[in-house]
Amino acid sequence: MRVISTGSTKGNCYALQSSADEIVLLDCGCNYKKILRGIDYQISNVSGVLLSHEHG
Repeated sequence: MRVISTGSTKGNCYALQSSADEIVLLDCGCNYKKILRGIDYQISNVSGVLLSHEHG
């Protein structure tokens, strides 16, 4: 599991990557560009996204 953008006031994102290189993103609460960098721009490997809450 990789933590992307710790300490963000808007939220964080967590990337879980399997041994087959599939990525699931959890709580994508930070800037899209930070998420892309955090997953090494492997957009085609993202197989799902889970949002557990939102910030109002």
